[in-house]
This record gives sequence, C-alpha cells and structure tokens, in this order.
Amino acid sequence: MRTFEEACQIVADEWTSMIFGNHLQDNGDQSEAGFIGMMLGTLAKDKARSGLGNEIVEKFRTLCKAYYLGGCIYVDEKFGKMKLVPYSDYGPNSALGWLLEQAGVPHDRIGSIAPWKTGITINKRDNSVCVGSYQKQKYL
Repeated sequence: MRTFEEACQIVADEWTSMIFGNHLQDNGDQSEAGFIGMMLGTLAKDKARSGLGNEIVEKFRTLCKAYYLGGCIYVDEKFGKMKLVPYSDYGPNSALGWLLEQAGVPHDRIGSIAPWKTGITINKRDNSVCVGSYQKQKYL
C-alpha cells in the first residue's frame, strides 16, 4: 500500500523512462514483418528523443505527476472536461500528446516518441501502478 501521491510519482517516472529512455517499440507482432516494423518504430522513437534536453524531460515528469494527481482530467476545446488516462497506441492520445507538447517536445516529434500500445493506471483501492502494454501487464 502506498499513498496516491507516491503512485503518481511512480507513474511519472515510468512514463518518463519509457518516453525519454531506451525503450523497444512493441506491437506484439512476432512475425518477421512485425519485427521489422518494431525495429523501424524504435529507430524513429530514438531519433525523436535525440537532442531533447534534461529541462524538457524534467518538465514532462512534473506535468505528468500533476496530471495524475488531478485525476487525469483533460480539457478538450470541443467536448469540455473528461477523464482521459494517458495512453499511446501507435502514437499518443490527446492527454499524453498534450503533456509532451506542454513539456516542450517539438510538435513534429510527438507522434513518434511515445511507446506503442502502452498505458499506465493507478488502482484506487491500494494505489498500485499497472503498466499495460500489448497483451501484458506489469505491476509496480
């Protein structure tokens, strides 16, 4: 059992590590073509994260923690306020894209920098953190 704030810090640290650190893009396709796709996706991700300074990384970490602390409430100009947990399929959803943009990641890199098929949630009962990726879950 941990506090909600501790869980939010773990989430922010994990997103930061997966986005700005070395992370293999994985879509679950174990075929030869899938492997080539994952390799190309990883190369694109590495190119997108290259040269981004520590200021951007730490700003993202801070914004991400604050976003989770606030209940993952996203404000959309058209639809208003809604709960939207950051997630990335082959690119970030609106919430994760907004966090990256606010941190200073250049707009042309946002679509390539996030890990594929990944989301992170916090269990309200015990504040456990679950990293979900393609057909896998890892609890932190």
